[in-house]
Amino acid sequence: MNFLDELKELSKQASNLSRGKIDINVERKIRENVFEIMEELYGNATTTNFIKTTKLMYRDWSQSYSEDIRFGRDEDADKAMVKLSTFEWIVSLPSVQEMRTSLGEG
Repeated sequence: MNFLDELKELSKQASNLSRGKIDINVERKIRENVFEIMEELYGNATTTNFIKTTKLMYRDWSQSYSEDIRFGRDEDADKAMVKLSTFEWIVSLPSVQEMRTSLGEG
């Protein structure tokens, strides 16, 4: 299965998930945004740039999450956790792992 097919399938599976810490509609919108970002990135980048960009995204989003935790911004931290967990599911897809392997990063 290619990346876009895997992304679509994962999006369907995640559509009704809820961590229960924030409004389910907000959580759903966050997940939809992450899926849209990743689809857009994939469609507009080479494999090398896709992998490099996902590394930068993870670093940036993780740092934001850490700052939310450190400064006691609980609601922002909960939203960031939804974003990060969705992102981690996506970059764990077999097609992304294949991209990494093809670049010698697997």
